[in-house]
Amino acid sequence: MKPELIKIDQEINEQVWRKGIEKPPRRIRVRAVKDDEGTVTVYLHEGGR
Repeated sequence: MKPELIKIDQEINEQVWRKGIEKPPRRIRVRAVKDDEGTVTVYLHEGGR
């Protein structure tokens, strides 16, 4: 994608920190969308855990 800027959705941050620093999740399914300005936004995949 070669993005100019990457933005991570708040839901992903909450998913990573849900169990605290000791036990982060091993895998999170995400969806990345690139807009016309070159910014990539990363969202939590619908139906993901």
